[in-house]
Amino acid sequence: MNLFRLWDVICLKELFDLFYKEFENFCHKMIDDDDTLDVQSEACLIVLGKRKELESWRRQLSQ
Repeated sequence: MNLFRLWDVICLKELFDLFYKEFENFCHKMIDDDDTLDVQSEACLIVLGKRKELESWRRQLSQ
């Protein structure tokens, strides 16, 4: 592996780590202190046609 590709790999890894942390922070903001989904986030997911996925997620949490 040449130096240029190694540098690309290092940069991509750093970007991935940064974006993953941001995504994780975003996900934590969507869930309230009592482990329920934020009302606005839930409404957005329902509008996007994800009602079944929400119900499945709730069932998994209650088990």
